[in-house]
Amino acid sequence: MNVLTSDFEVTTSNKGNPFDQTNKAVCLGLKDNDEDAWCDFTLDSSIQNYCNPDVWDLYVFFNAKFDLHWYRRVGFKLPNKIWCCQVAEFLLSGQKQRYPSLEEAAVKYGLGHKIDLIKEEFWERNCSCHVSIAKRLETMLNSYANLATINDITKQDLLELLKSEHGEWLIQSSKDLLNSAELRSYEQILTQRLEHIEQKNAGNTDSQILSMIISWLKQTALFVENLNLPYASITITQQEELEICYVEHVMHLWDILNDQTGWREHTHTCSNIKIDTDAIPQDILSTYCCQDVSLTYQIYLKQLEQFKAQPKLYKLFKLMCQDLLVLEEMEWNGLVYDKPLCEERSINIGKEIAAIQEQLHHVYPELAINFGSGDQLSAWLYGGSIYSEDKEHIGFFKSGAKVGQPKFKNVIRETVLPRLVEPLKNSELKKEGYYATDEATLQKLKGPAAKKYVGPLLKLAELQKLDSTYYKGLPKKAKEMNWPEGKIHGQFNQVVAQTGRLSSSQPNLQNFSGDCLDIFITRFD
Repeated sequence: MNVLTSDFEVTTSNKGNPFDQTNKAVCLGLKDNDEDAWCDFTLDSSIQNYCNPDVWDLYVFFNAKFDLHWYRRVGFKLPNKIWCCQVAEFLLSGQKQRYPSLEEAAVKYGLGHKIDLIKEEFWERNCSCHVSIAKRLETMLNSYANLATINDITKQDLLELLKSEHGEWLIQSSKDLLNSAELRSYEQILTQRLEHIEQKNAGNTDSQILSMIISWLKQTALFVENLNLPYASITITQQEELEICYVEHVMHLWDILNDQTGWREHTHTCSNIKIDTDAIPQDILSTYCCQDVSLTYQIYLKQLEQFKAQPKLYKLFKLMCQDLLVLEEMEWNGLVYDKPLCEERSINIGKEIAAIQEQLHHVYPELAINFGSGDQLSAWLYGGSIYSEDKEHIGFFKSGAKVGQPKFKNVIRETVLPRLVEPLKNSELKKEGYYATDEATLQKLKGPAAKKYVGPLLKLAELQKLDSTYYKGLPKKAKEMNWPEGKIHGQFNQVVAQTGRLSSSQPNLQNFSGDCLDIFITRFD
């Protein structure tokens, strides 16, 4: 059976949402059965032909729905037989592990860990340096010397590695890495730091190795002097900050190779410039992507073994994969909604909300009550304390630019309200002095005040939910997600509910109020 395993790497707006118009596919990792994984950055017609469904019997993905959306977006034909490792893992966990991740599955099956370089150094890092030499060397050492993690490598191991036949390769690879950073001139900064290193290590028994490292770094500094950073949008000041931060990473590298330098921590001196997937050097991204694809294929083989021992569960899994293809098309099509109608409804509902709030505020006109707050509503109905921020006059400024002006300090004021309605028995909350204010509780309240105020309170909550969730909420969500105008693309989730039912999110398409269904526009007669 011909099996194609694939995985897209995309830009990260809204977690790489395929319907975010600002996102784009950067590369596609591919693996033909047991062959080595490889990565393509062109996504051209030759790759489309390579991925043609007529060629392959089965397509393996970790998160199939995500990658299938990107297949569509780049113009690839969709397969009709798929294997979603995430769905498989959910079933094999007894439907207890929600949203299983590639990392979790890899560890479970003893396949090691994902490469964390991309996530730590580009997507989620706390500094904006172009690349961490230390992290990249860790990856090279792990790959080349077949070592598990850098934490398991001692100082002596590294020094022996440098002295061995691998040493020449390591140093040359490090040179290549430094060259690829394409920095402008930082010779003066680097030279000062190198002289400091030499002074601190004058009597070191490993000084010969250290001198060798210093030598090639000095040479490299000379011929990268006139190169530019590959970021056209950043300022000269930011470039200089990046250079300094890069040198700090070199210092961190020496700390790994020789811990007598004393630099145990990396000092971040740069601005926080987000590095998205399309700005990551292709060699780094390719290594990351290929490992993801290889792990996905190995997980598929492990899951296949387990399913063969559970034929009924295997049958259910195959059915869920067919369902997934339908759900993918539903998400891709999305829902068309009437944005102008939403705006009109929001204005009208806003007037109704204001009228009800005015009626309720007449009870305590001096207080600004937030009826959406359970604590404040409890105090308003059942009696209790409401706390509000205020300013208290404490004198006048005696000097400076504000001399003669009144001086205030922020204070918290407590207002104790009397009881309007008797709370239901056993409706006390864990928070002392407060009672339940949910819809079911409010509907059971008795007495003249309850009869007068419960109706408006429930109507207010209903209108506020309609407005915030739908009439204002849907256009706001579409804008945040950068979806096409007048369209929403919710998610249908197969790996959430332990009962096996389908769930929906972002937004929840299964729970729309009947009062707002007419805002959706059908594309079918």
